[in-house]
Amino acid sequence: MVMAKQLNEAGYRTRRGKQFTDVTITQLLENSTAKGLHRSHYTTRIGNKKSPVFKPQEHWVHTPVEPVVSDELWNQCHSILQEQRLSARAKAKRNDVRQDLPLQEEAGSTNGSGMKQPNGQCHFRGSSRPPA
Repeated sequence: MVMAKQLNEAGYRTRRGKQFTDVTITQLLENSTAKGLHRSHYTTRIGNKKSPVFKPQEHWVHTPVEPVVSDELWNQCHSILQEQRLSARAKAKRNDVRQDLPLQEEAGSTNGSGMKQPNGQCHFRGSSRPPA
């Protein structure tokens, strides 16, 4: 994002003194605190896992705070982010090389070296793809 670069060049830093990144900006834009509703106690860590897991919504705590943007502006930003995310996923799916590979039936029941595949699977880089 251009925004992270602009903030860093202007000398702004995160609360931990680090430079802004695209991820930091996205997290800030998705955080409902900006529109006046701070959400807390909504994640937990299970076992030794580093990634947080969402708690059931009835356990979340919402605290009203002073908004820095209107609900309307926050909702517009959130909608744009969702559209961008969906567009990126669709583009990644279109560019997935595996979907263009022929299945075994289309490839003449060989693995590319002329050898028949006894289990009916097309092998690609150590993974298998079930027949259609």
